[in-house]
Amino acid sequence: MLRLRVLKPRLCNPILVLLLSSFIGFSSVIAAEIHAVSSKFAPLQMQKNGKLDGYTITIIHELLNRMTARELIQGFTIDLLPWKRAMRAAKLEENTVFFSISRTESREKEYQWISEISPYEINLYKLKDTPLPTITSLEEAKTKNVMLSAPIGSSIADLYQETGLVIEKNFIEYNHYNNGIPMLFGKRFDAIPLTSFVAKTNACAIGYDGDQLVKYFPLKKLSKPLWVVASLKTSPNLVQTMRKIMNDLHQEGFIKETQDMYINQWINMPCEVKE
Repeated sequence: MLRLRVLKPRLCNPILVLLLSSFIGFSSVIAAEIHAVSSKFAPLQMQKNGKLDGYTITIIHELLNRMTARELIQGFTIDLLPWKRAMRAAKLEENTVFFSISRTESREKEYQWISEISPYEINLYKLKDTPLPTITSLEEAKTKNVMLSAPIGSSIADLYQETGLVIEKNFIEYNHYNNGIPMLFGKRFDAIPLTSFVAKTNACAIGYDGDQLVKYFPLKKLSKPLWVVASLKTSPNLVQTMRKIMNDLHQEGFIKETQDMYINQWINMPCEVKE
């Protein structure tokens, strides 16, 4: 588990802080420490030189830093956890923020939705030297015996199952794309879902030839922006405050500039292929 924690002592008189907060447009002061969670997904959220890094980490840090500076919260912790553990925390714990999650119909009532945080276009990829039949739907992948794959507990796995695909029979699950990419190159399955703008680089980053990956089938239903959400047990006033600050960050250009900087750096990383 990777963690960043920031705490700030409350220095002002609580009554004065409440009056000030009302004056600047926030309905109330929430005396809480926020726990923000996600899982590794470079270059959105990742580890670099033993520290948390990535453009969503930078955005969430700025969001919560502003709230802490205004004494709207006592401080915050950012953790990168296994996906299912992060999702469980976001469903069960109060004052919890979960970021880089797809907004789907089945998840709509499970969280309080705050703001978009990242572009997201996802495709199934195959290896260049692996001949596969052309498909026009996931149902057709099933009938043509194309073995697919998905991260455990992901919206991709949910989509497969909603389409009638069965685990182990029509698709194989793995913990993280760092596990899935070697499985694809090892011919454990035929195709893997990857984010388009980082597919090649993510393969290169773990020692595989990203040029061997070619687009096979678009997952258009899931190719929508990723979101920041809060648990249902988080105060609605606190959620509304986060919505206002995230809107400020969008309007200031902070979010777009941060995304572009990290994505461009990631795309242009040299590829070091295993011998």
